[in-house]
Amino acid sequence: MTDDLLARRDALRAELAALTGPARTRPLLELGQLCAHLHQRAGITSPAARPYLLEAIEALDEAYDRLDPGDANRVRCGTTLGMLLGGKLLAEPPRAQDPERDRAIALVGEALTTGAIGPVQRMTAHMVVGVLLVMRTMSRMQDPTRLMGAINGATPPEDLADLDSGLEHLAVVRVDPTAPAEARKMAETLTTMAEALRGLLGGFGGGPAGADLGTMMEALSTLQNLQKDNFGLRMPQVLPEGAFGPIVTDQPVVDRPVAVFPGAPLDEEPVAPPEPAPRTDVEGLRDSVRKLLTGGGDLLETLAGLLRAGEAPPWIDDFVAATGSVVYAEADSEDEADAEDEDDATPTGLDHLLHAAALYLRGLRDTGGWGEEEDEADGDTAAATESVLAAAATLPDAQPDAVPTLVFLAGLCSEAAVAGVAERLTGLRAAVRALGAESLLLPEPAEGLALNAASGRIEPCDAPGDGSVVVGPEAPGISGHWFASLSQLLDVAARKLRPVTADPVFVVNPRGDREAATMQAMALRRLLYPRSTGLGQVVENVDGAGTANEVRRSMGASLLHLDCGVSAAGMLELADGGELDVAELTASAGAAGMKGPAGSAEMSGPAGPAGMSGPAGSASSPELEGGLAILPPGRFHPLADQLLAAGFAGVIGWAGPVPDPLAALLVFVVHQELAESGGTPAEAVRRARRWLLDPDRDRERLPALLTGYADRLNATPGTDLAVVAATLVYRGP
Repeated sequence: MTDDLLARRDALRAELAALTGPARTRPLLELGQLCAHLHQRAGITSPAARPYLLEAIEALDEAYDRLDPGDANRVRCGTTLGMLLGGKLLAEPPRAQDPERDRAIALVGEALTTGAIGPVQRMTAHMVVGVLLVMRTMSRMQDPTRLMGAINGATPPEDLADLDSGLEHLAVVRVDPTAPAEARKMAETLTTMAEALRGLLGGFGGGPAGADLGTMMEALSTLQNLQKDNFGLRMPQVLPEGAFGPIVTDQPVVDRPVAVFPGAPLDEEPVAPPEPAPRTDVEGLRDSVRKLLTGGGDLLETLAGLLRAGEAPPWIDDFVAATGSVVYAEADSEDEADAEDEDDATPTGLDHLLHAAALYLRGLRDTGGWGEEEDEADGDTAAATESVLAAAATLPDAQPDAVPTLVFLAGLCSEAAVAGVAERLTGLRAAVRALGAESLLLPEPAEGLALNAASGRIEPCDAPGDGSVVVGPEAPGISGHWFASLSQLLDVAARKLRPVTADPVFVVNPRGDREAATMQAMALRRLLYPRSTGLGQVVENVDGAGTANEVRRSMGASLLHLDCGVSAAGMLELADGGELDVAELTASAGAAGMKGPAGSAEMSGPAGPAGMSGPAGSASSPELEGGLAILPPGRFHPLADQLLAAGFAGVIGWAGPVPDPLAALLVFVVHQELAESGGTPAEAVRRARRWLLDPDRDRERLPALLTGYADRLNATPGTDLAVVAATLVYRGP
């Protein structure tokens, strides 16, 4: 709770920094009441409470001056301001002349003449003003000149009037049955002392001065002892919850609506209800946060860099205030027409992540915020942990690529924070299990950590294994699944592969510059895919020349085998000098797959975008079905991700350059595992790698066309078969 109040205080500070004139009144009132509440929660005798007290006084002092005389809210504001000033003065050495004390007495006294404050505030006000009046007389008596005048029978009338008035206020507390017992007891003690002092001051000059002076010194000593105990004004006995009542204003001076709690009416003209104020621009606040943090750069990279640096930036207070303003912004209207705006005002997981990072970084600069040792349960780190867990509730599903930064920040906060985040990564765990994998190796800035799909724990991990899922720009070697990002992992893991033999399409040597590819495709089609569509120079069962339009219509194939040229710009080099930019083929614009000759009426492949068997989220097919693409040797980026975006469920390709003969061997083994053994693409890639690395590999499975390549494998100098095997990669379910 305290952390929420501190965050709201920071947001109000930031709001006030941008306001001038009457628009400052309402946030000043809220800030003053909030700091008064923090002062009460901290314990008014605690040194940690003093900064809250001073800030509350400063805010309410300005707000009071801005409110119109006679306004009920001005009375409430003055009451709280007067009592806060009184609390400050009770904790300080008394001064003979003190303008703050005089103002506190006037403010609280004014409140008691109206019906604008409630019974709890009223009792507290009588106690505070009674103590201050007695203190004012006693402190004046510490002035030697004034004391000698009293001894000589010349007590100033205002001193006697203060004592009389103070006794009247204390009498109200003494007989109030609703007053806490401690307050009544303290009022009794102060009354006894004040009555003795009143008798002395009223009778000085009529008896031996020594006796009178001794009694005076005893009274002063009693006063000092009471002051050390803050006159017994402790929370919650003397100032129970509600003593500082609601302070609001009816004036339309701010830019957002605030609930109004009316008090008893004064003799004043009725005030017309305010016009609806403009809603808070939460999106504008979010933009301000991002500009402050990045200056237009990448948000997550910049945030990770700040966290790695381990040092609070100079603008950390602005960062905390800005992120807090977004997180604690309230919905502006309950009208149905404003429902969309209300959704925009609801803090997102990323909003909570940014606020958590801001709080953590501020904690690096200082401790508890007031120059004292930080309480582990009530500091910026604890507040950051709460925001981390709030972010984890929605961030993994809404913005999964921010999860590594979230995990990294959680690790900086505490082990409990890491465990809490891990519990909320259910979507990623399910995706890893759907791939048949065991763990997910997290990318930067959480490198070196892995999410265990079985236990749900986040654990240290140095290197990927066969059961690992790797995310990032670098290929994982001969082990594991490989994805470009966590969002891609979640997307692709939910897809379902169609049987590769359903309607395979081969696009081979469309420009006549890859003769070896023609022969290899002929062997594949004869042995494994006798009912396939052939585009390009495929020798047998030619269904088309391999033009851009023909390939575009093939995006719905169950298997798309590409063995054509690829330009430096990533374009497929096709027949008649044409090129195809696969990036243009999104899942919503792809064509249906082929089942017959190009251009024939039989080209009515599976329904749905890009050959997928149903739209995402449809009642008939909640899972998306897509085909498998196999890329030309030495190619992966950016074709793989473009084909996934076009609707394919998986892509097999190459993380680096590979000699054509070796690529031909591996591709044939992959096809054999897919078409004959019925293995998944992930299994087919793993088995092809193992076959290549086995010195006693089975040659009998190869067609005569490729046995010569296999015979020369072990005798080829300078060829690292392990590197070649690791180059064959798969991205998909």
